[in-house]
Amino acid sequence: MEVLACHADGRELPVDLSLSMWTENGQPMFGALLRDIADRQAARRRLEHLAHCDLLTALPNRNALHARLAEQLSIGPCGLLALDLDGFKDINDTLGPGRGDALLAGVAQRLVKATEDLGLVTRPGGDEFAILVPDCADPLRLDALAQRIFSMLRLPFEIGGESLFVDTSIGIALAPEAGGTVEQLLSQADLALYSAKAEGGGVRRFFAPAMHNRSEQRHRLGIELRRASSRHEFELWFQPQVAFEGRRLEGAEALLRWHHPQHGLLSPGVFIEVLGQSSIAEDVGDWIIDQACGAMAGWRAQGLDCPRVAVNLFPTQLRSGRLFGVVTAALARHGLAPDQLELELTENTVLRQSDHSTELLAALRTLGGADRARRFRHGLCLAQPAAALSARPAQDRQGVRRPDR
Repeated sequence: MEVLACHADGRELPVDLSLSMWTENGQPMFGALLRDIADRQAARRRLEHLAHCDLLTALPNRNALHARLAEQLSIGPCGLLALDLDGFKDINDTLGPGRGDALLAGVAQRLVKATEDLGLVTRPGGDEFAILVPDCADPLRLDALAQRIFSMLRLPFEIGGESLFVDTSIGIALAPEAGGTVEQLLSQADLALYSAKAEGGGVRRFFAPAMHNRSEQRHRLGIELRRASSRHEFELWFQPQVAFEGRRLEGAEALLRWHHPQHGLLSPGVFIEVLGQSSIAEDVGDWIIDQACGAMAGWRAQGLDCPRVAVNLFPTQLRSGRLFGVVTAALARHGLAPDQLELELTENTVLRQSDHSTELLAALRTLGGADRARRFRHGLCLAQPAAALSARPAQDRQGVRRPDR
């Protein structure tokens, strides 16, 4: 058994006590063995600390959050704030993980300061944080806490001689209104967080039951899209690009359509957002590039003087290491010059470029295509466009009804 013993110098120390009895010459004998287990207990405490503490920020980790949530839900109401840093990945990719870690530690300190004694600040992992507010069923208190967090995080972080800026999205759920179990409360706070991020980030959203329905719809749509890719249900339509002066054909833009087996031909507005965030986005994007180049080669073989074909890229293609190879292979396979293929990006994708993306655009520029810059809807302009690549705002493609006219 483990007991406390008194050392000769008067201090207490933990020991492991073993008692034994035996007989000698018919007489019962007793013995006691004491082992100093101070080091063993210190190691045990260290392991328990590691199991429930995030080493980078010294905040409680996911295990500790789950334990405290279970305890609080058995007692009474509580609120949960789920936070995700907006733009952290770009900072981490650009400046390196060292400064990224320093930024996370700085964010943790500000969250603790903003929360004060109202709740428990935790870091479940990555750039995600969660704040448990016990004995709270008042959404106004949680909203006030969210506003304090926004105010504190919008101030610059001075790291490595640079001023870094990061914002956050916040999802808020309340129990027992939101759910009676740890898993339910976490899930619903996450759904509220996803809703906040879907609005562009930098906002807070409270959980509403409709969010669960939207999440299920997106999940089902993602499954259908993966099935559509394997069954070759995607089609490319082409919208002519005609100059106002002289009505001269300047090119054609490839537009993705989904020939759904039950719902017929679907426009991108129905599925493109979910597709762009899915695991098949890059494969579909590569297919679009190849098909567009093939169509361009076919037009030229028929004598149609179309200067170029434009293709919209998914953000994941710009982050990938294989886009340059996909483009060069498609051009070579169909016998096209680099300036006959134009790659288009939405303004948000351009503004979120990482160093890797910039290097990729520079590599595409070396192919020798024409430099093309489109003015953004909000007055911005891509100062250094890559070759055969233009930046343009997202547009509504619903106006394309009859591509043969």
